[in-house]
Amino acid sequence: MSPQRRLAGHAFRWDPNDFADKRWRPQGITQDYDGDGASPAKTLLVSWYARGSARDQGARLTVVNWSQTGAITYRHVLLVEPFSERDDQDELRDAIGATDIHAGGIAWYGDHLYVADSGYLAAGSMRVGIRVFDLRRFFKVARGRGIGRQPDGRTFHAHGYEYVLPQIYGYNWSGSARDLTFSQVSVDRTASGPGLLVSEYATDGRPRLVRWPFRTAGGLRAQAEWAAAVPQGVRTQGAVKVGSTYYLTTSNGSRRPGALRDAAGAAPRHRSRLNIGCEDLIYDGSGSGALWTLGEYANDVGADDPRAPFSRYVYAVRP
Repeated sequence: MSPQRRLAGHAFRWDPNDFADKRWRPQGITQDYDGDGASPAKTLLVSWYARGSARDQGARLTVVNWSQTGAITYRHVLLVEPFSERDDQDELRDAIGATDIHAGGIAWYGDHLYVADSGYLAAGSMRVGIRVFDLRRFFKVARGRGIGRQPDGRTFHAHGYEYVLPQIYGYNWSGSARDLTFSQVSVDRTASGPGLLVSEYATDGRPRLVRWPFRTAGGLRAQAEWAAAVPQGVRTQGAVKVGSTYYLTTSNGSRRPGALRDAAGAAPRHRSRLNIGCEDLIYDGSGSGALWTLGEYANDVGADDPRAPFSRYVYAVRP
């Protein structure tokens, strides 16, 4: 990345196992300022999706205790979807299952976490476009294999995780506009009221940025506000709005660096070179002015893989 854009002291790498784990890829990021519009980054939340032998585990959230000067610690939490099922006595019992989502972008607003379901196809599926989780409802479960209620009727397992965060509801895409792919989300505080900015990844056509205002009582308004269209060929991985300017993280395949661009004009301008496999983007407006992003790739090929060891970091740059 461009040295003049790096923000000193605003970076960390995962523990060795997570840094090289091919079964999980980090995707989305959000932090305190998104949540309340005032607090500096002390807690970072990062989403990951499962691959390969871990595919049935769905997606997880990492809660990072961030410090610019002290130790950085974190814990993984499995994202789950609650449901009811009948037991041997034909009585309905609570159960949980893994969330089958890519979790390509996340946004913390108030007590809720909004997760993009980027596998959603509006015309051919009933899957939701945005899933919502309540950050007041982390649950501790027993460590053990598999997922769901265990035969004793009281114990829950979650693929070996000690904590789970259940989904509470979701939003479906509807309307007459071209189907929208919910690739990433961020909190936008530049308008008269805060809203959720949804960005779309696409390799053809013109990807869009669409904004849904938050309701005062919580949740999203049903009517979206059109935000902007991104020129064809720009592979958007994350988007935020700072003042009147949209900033985008854009990828360039699995062998070439990504870029930070701004979309103040008709064509996004190159601002900074980023890591290979750059992903989501957030803005800390509490004072640092940091744009946080992260990389997804571990060393998937071998010692000659040019993506490693420079891709799977969490770091901040200047706008």
